[in-house]
Amino acid sequence: MTEPLYDAIDHYYTEFVHKELQDPYSHFNLRTNEIFRLLGKISGKQICDLASGEGYLSRMMAERGGMVTAVDISNALLQQARKISQGYSINFLVDDAQTLHSVADETFNIVVCNMALMDVPDLASVFQAVNRILKPAGKFIIALLHPCFETPFSVPETIAEVDEAENYVACRVLHYDQEGFWQSGGEGLRGKVGAYHRKLSTYLNGLLQAGFTIEEVAEPMLPETASATSFAAQWNQKIPRTLIVSSIKARTLPRK
Repeated sequence: MTEPLYDAIDHYYTEFVHKELQDPYSHFNLRTNEIFRLLGKISGKQICDLASGEGYLSRMMAERGGMVTAVDISNALLQQARKISQGYSINFLVDDAQTLHSVADETFNIVVCNMALMDVPDLASVFQAVNRILKPAGKFIIALLHPCFETPFSVPETIAEVDEAENYVACRVLHYDQEGFWQSGGEGLRGKVGAYHRKLSTYLNGLLQAGFTIEEVAEPMLPETASATSFAAQWNQKIPRTLIVSSIKARTLPRK
């Protein structure tokens, strides 16, 4: 990120995350469970939580024995994270995901970038920086809003189809081919800070070009057997709102 957009909404964002985590059927919890499945055993491993926000994933990884460094460009969010994370052994670092100037080469066994790539202008630079700070054969996990289903829209447009009773019915795929920055114009997170939309192929090809081998792709959804009474649960039962990609550093990129 080139500027700390979240500094102005740090309290809003922290409350938003905590509210989502309280709902067991939210895509936050579906995604988090899948991330830990892909991580496997992390005790004693050096882990970078890249663009860590208020730090909930850092705390969960530290609880499992990971040696966690939480990196974010937003000093305000890191201040929130430090307050909430008292008692956890986490190193906090202010840095830009596109450069990671303060991180030495081949520092980490694992880098996790959770729900942040949509906020970053230069995707290729992030992937190159992660390649540099990962040890050989290190793991890189990205999690983001699913680019095929969470596409740009502008209020009064909406990507959700509902019936007369306001139940979730289907997803509209709008403006999928329009890569670049967008804002919804609404009152939600994408109305406040916007996002960078990219096609699925842009993410996957970007990883391959940056020296990574794709290990597994996951699209967590709520099982059909679950009781989907809330709108969010109905949504998560119909489509995967999150895309998670686990990859391995297969080669070291030449330094520019």
